[in-house]
Amino acid sequence: MATAPDERNESGKIPPANTEAYYEYYEEQASQEELYLEQVEENVRLILTTETKTNRLADNPDEWLDAAVKDLLTGDSDDPPLSEQTIDETLEPGSKGWNR
Repeated sequence: MATAPDERNESGKIPPANTEAYYEYYEEQASQEELYLEQVEENVRLILTTETKTNRLADNPDEWLDAAVKDLLTGDSDDPPLSEQTIDETLEPGSKGWNR
């Protein structure tokens, strides 16, 4: 009977070479490493995406503000949609409730 791959934790040793337990142990290690690398890649992608968006927003805060206002006006699915005229009037600089 082959030893279980997790026996390394109990005995502190890697299973003997060229045994089924040895290959299972390293297969499990490779699987865990692959999962770890996927998580790291996902985190790096999230960080880079966030930094890219932040840098773009910092370049032109007025555009970001306009986009945020438009999202607030048009993005809520719980409320009935506003007409294009209402949105345009609200987005006009100096309009009621939208002063810069």
